[in-house]
Amino acid sequence: MPLTTPTLRSFTLLFFCSSLILLAGTTVQSEEFHNALSLQGFTGILNTPTATLTSEGHIYTLYSDQKENSLRPQLKREDSYMFSIGLFDLLEMGGRFTEAPSYSYINGGLRDLSANFKLQVPFIPRGKYIPQLAVGAQDLGGKINYLRTVYAVATEEIWRFRLSAGYGNGPDRMKGGFGGVEVKTFDWLYLLAEYDTRETNVGLRLVTPELFGIPVNLQVTIKSALNDKQGSPEYGFGLQMPLGYDHHNRQPLAKAEEAAPVQKAEGSSPGGVQPALAPGQPAPTGSEQTLSSSPAAGDRRAALLELRDRLAKDGFQNLRVGEGEGGLLVVEYENGRYTSNELDGMGIVAGIAADMAPTGLDSLRLVLRKKGIAIFEVSAPISGVKAFMVDAGSEEKLRDSIKATPELSGDRGVHFVSEAVNPAWLRPSLVLYPELKTFIGMENTPADYLLSIRPDLYLPLWKGAVANARLDFPLSWSDSFDDGQPLRGSRQPSQLDRLMLFQAIRLAPTLMADIGAGMIVHDSNGTLNELLWQPGDGTHRFRLRQAFAVNSETHARNEVYLGAYRYRYAPLDLSLEATVGRFWSRDTGFTVELKRFFGDTAFSIYYKDVRSDVDERIHAGGIQLSFPLTLRREMSPSPVQLKGSDEWNYAQETEITSKGSNQVGRAIAINPQPAFNLGTVFYNRDRLSEAYLKLNLLRLRDAYLRYGLSD
Repeated sequence: MPLTTPTLRSFTLLFFCSSLILLAGTTVQSEEFHNALSLQGFTGILNTPTATLTSEGHIYTLYSDQKENSLRPQLKREDSYMFSIGLFDLLEMGGRFTEAPSYSYINGGLRDLSANFKLQVPFIPRGKYIPQLAVGAQDLGGKINYLRTVYAVATEEIWRFRLSAGYGNGPDRMKGGFGGVEVKTFDWLYLLAEYDTRETNVGLRLVTPELFGIPVNLQVTIKSALNDKQGSPEYGFGLQMPLGYDHHNRQPLAKAEEAAPVQKAEGSSPGGVQPALAPGQPAPTGSEQTLSSSPAAGDRRAALLELRDRLAKDGFQNLRVGEGEGGLLVVEYENGRYTSNELDGMGIVAGIAADMAPTGLDSLRLVLRKKGIAIFEVSAPISGVKAFMVDAGSEEKLRDSIKATPELSGDRGVHFVSEAVNPAWLRPSLVLYPELKTFIGMENTPADYLLSIRPDLYLPLWKGAVANARLDFPLSWSDSFDDGQPLRGSRQPSQLDRLMLFQAIRLAPTLMADIGAGMIVHDSNGTLNELLWQPGDGTHRFRLRQAFAVNSETHARNEVYLGAYRYRYAPLDLSLEATVGRFWSRDTGFTVELKRFFGDTAFSIYYKDVRSDVDERIHAGGIQLSFPLTLRREMSPSPVQLKGSDEWNYAQETEITSKGSNQVGRAIAINPQPAFNLGTVFYNRDRLSEAYLKLNLLRLRDAYLRYGLSD
């Protein structure tokens, strides 16, 4: 048979790959194989999966220009945008948006949103010749599908080879047996070959190492199908990164990382830099000691005043410092500067207080206030805090001795050296953040967006009371939001979007209420109220939300009644919440949300099942990313604080239906929740509990070493 140009090109690629294997014979490293996205959006080879997964807590993204082999004759171009998230160490989930403008079966071309899941079979020991097993599904939901398949796959690593074989049930992809091999020539170069039940493919993948110490990898995949008559190579370009940088709050710091410099106010090494200590390394003595055992001189009152002034200088508000019976040091404070995570402020206060504690005081009590309301208390031995700040190896000892609870001890027996200083009242904060709405896979266009900027002003008035005014300024939008276009109704002019007064009340140690009144949104005035009960250690939470609003133009009334229950599994920073009732859009039903935190980034998947006010049953599913859009340390709260959002959200959802095309863009099951809500403002984005604190003690230490020792 004569060699055609495509065949010759494929053989040339194979020869090149074989040569690389020979050249790499003495340089292949022993590290594990690097997992990456296939051109289908699940972790795999080229078009077939492996039994490996997206790394837990990471997101992989990929763009590919590959044409689907079953549709290739009808396509001039195809673009696919994919992502995959390692939600657990045994589960990855992802999504894909594919557009093929020239596809002839649908007016305007093919546009498809699809999801995929892969579950690794648990309890299989890792060992020689014991393969990993996984099952997965692609293109779930909806009546119109182009990529659907359900499959099982096994993967085994032998030397520099990773072999995979499996069986797919189709009907659109991988109907029958499939298999492939990855060859690791270098840590950054892999040779790939597979049979995907329709075609035999060969290719290579390049994965860069971490760039400049940042845990981000770039991916390039090149693929050619041996039986493709045109034989044009197809490409994939991707990015791999962790969902959240955890600030060393999970694993003990490595010695190399411990040696990273931190700034110290006095007695530092040349240049004002003092190295932190490695675990197990003894504390230095004399003038080089990082944490002093007591103030150099002065009476106890002067020392407590010095501690108070030191914390006030760092921006902490509503400060009171005192001593109680039995050698107790009490510090009451409000943190308005380290708002990405309440543990940052707690770590800085604890470290400074332990460092400056007068002689004779041996236990520490921190009382956390929010908007002037005392809501949480942490107690620990001062010696344990000091030892932990110097040596991370004492983490377990501190974990056993620290106590945290919303059951406050009160002021009885405590002598404060002065009234509260550095008050937060009438000190406004201006929060600036973008608002992004996207509509992906619409009938008219593949993707539409509306980008706005929102200045959000908060003014504390008295204990628990805050006035809030929010404006919305549209900055940029796609053509579908122009006058006369389908999405014009979703674009509002620049306007005052919210004007409300909120009053938070602590009814009991585990019960709080938040009452709000005013302009809820630009065209509706009324009340928006919340009641939150979090008994015990915070594992369970119950919430009621009620709203009553009147439209300022139509005078139509709107009532919201919602009840929610949340279960939290602290070891994984995982929560499951169900909400039921009547939502903002007058639809009734329920929603279920599964959320997991990775550092300060939360990833959620959710499902909605409601009946509209015209008695239409609607199902929808979506994903949401939430993270602080701000610096870890904000500017000082006085006199006006300019900052970013403590919790910025981006969500994308689609309706799920078996009767036709999936719909996007329709607002259903809207749970009205202003930025000033109990879970975010008072409970550290629903993470203020003893279990979360003990799990993330290293976060406290990291914050103190980074910021607590600076001027």
